[in-house]
Amino acid sequence: MTRVSREGFRNRIRYLANQRGVERIARQQKVSVGTVRNWVAGRTAPSMRRRDALRRQALRAGARRAVQIRGPSGRFETTITREESLAAIESSREGIERQRALARRAAEETGSLEAVQAAEMIPEFSDADAIRLADGLEDLTDFGESDRYPGGWRQWERDYESFRSAGGSL
Repeated sequence: MTRVSREGFRNRIRYLANQRGVERIARQQKVSVGTVRNWVAGRTAPSMRRRDALRRQALRAGARRAVQIRGPSGRFETTITREESLAAIESSREGIERQRALARRAAEETGSLEAVQAAEMIPEFSDADAIRLADGLEDLTDFGESDRYPGGWRQWERDYESFRSAGGSL
């Protein structure tokens, strides 16, 4: 059995609720609809065994796998399970890889070794930056403000433009 954090569980149960509906989950788990709503809202959480079972159901239903981000020390510091953040990371990685492939193809056509090496050196926009942007967008959309972006929408838009120029998208 895998230990499932409360945040990870909440993100997985949200995914299942969006895919299958709260009523179906309640019937399957033999609990009330209110209990499932409390799980989705993060007010309560079931036993670790049930969390793990629901986590596996969400993965089988198509939820993205969690991404773990290493800190400067090399240890895992953050585990990302929120679907929106995972989509932002995936999109960022695909965009950068697409940009790198186009630059590599153009460089190979010129025959210049320096151009090929430059294409390979296109910097990556980190997963942490993609997550910060996705979380900031969610905060600004939901609450109109964000601790990550005290400058509000204008600051978020500037960061997003630099993210886009590096090949990422949300």
